[in-house]
Parts: sequence; C-alpha cells; structure tokens
Amino acid sequence: MTLVREHGQADPDSNSYITNNDAINNLPSTVIPEWNELSKDKRIDRLVIASQFIDFSFNWLGTSKTFEQGMAWPRVGLMFEGHPVPDNIVPQQIKRACYMALLLIHEHGIEIFRSTAELKVKKEKMAVFETEYFEPGLTAIYETQFADINNVLRGFYAPPSKGGVVTSQVIRA
Repeated sequence: MTLVREHGQADPDSNSYITNNDAINNLPSTVIPEWNELSKDKRIDRLVIASQFIDFSFNWLGTSKTFEQGMAWPRVGLMFEGHPVPDNIVPQQIKRACYMALLLIHEHGIEIFRSTAELKVKKEKMAVFETEYFEPGLTAIYETQFADINNVLRGFYAPPSKGGVVTSQVIRA
C-alpha cells in the first residue's frame, strides 16, 4: 500500500492525515525505537488505519470540499471556536487525534477498535431481552483513551443523540 497524505487539497487518492515523519515527531519518545523497528509496510498500514478510524468514527460538521476527495477533510462551511476553518487545511486537532489513535494501535494492536457487537452471543433470552456474550478472554477495558480523542475533536463533529461519538469499549488482551 502507498501512503498518500491529505494536505488540504481534497486529493481523491489520499488515505491518511499523517506520515511516518509526523509519527516520529509526535509519538512519545519511548515508542519511537519500537516504531522504527516496524517494516515500512506495517508503519503505513498503521498510519492509514489510525487516520481512517478517526475519519469514519465521527459525524463531521460542515461538508466535504469535493465529492471525489479520499478523506473526510478538508471541509467547507465550518466554524471552530468562532473562527472559520479554512477549506484548504487539515486542522491540527484532526492530526492530533490520529496520533492518539496510532498510539493505541501501536500499544494494543488494531483489535483495540473492536466493538462489543463483534462478540459472540452465549445466551439470549427474548422475554426479558437478556443477552449474554462469551467472555473474549481480555483482561482490561480502556475507555478513557477514546474519551480523550472525543475531547480533542470536540467542536468538529455533531454528537450523536445517544452516548459519545466513539462508544465502543477499548479492549486490551
């Protein structure tokens, strides 16, 4: 896979908001040696997954700049904290959220974004609407990282009518 960074020009081939150099400059220094040990293809995969996770997890305000653009940003008709957001940029908050998602992927694998909908049903009782799932054998649930991503992006998305934007639980094996 080839990484094509979105610079705010609505590139139809774009698939990421961040590059390897961006990751090196923004990930914690303790992670950099492990990051550098990954193959180029694995780094690209993680950069794309992190960007696309952020892209598809939110109901963005404004409208896409063009119909053909590869990513949700850039957007037009958007105000942030009383200021118009230029339609030729990807805001730093979007990139920051991608770094946060990338760190989650790096620390916990792509399974970190698995939703509880993917769990297999163990027992279902229809009269009282009781559903029990098989325990996935995972030891810890981290929700605060998703809440942090939501907070970084607050003002750029329309919250859903129920719960937070990213409502799946962060599950660590």
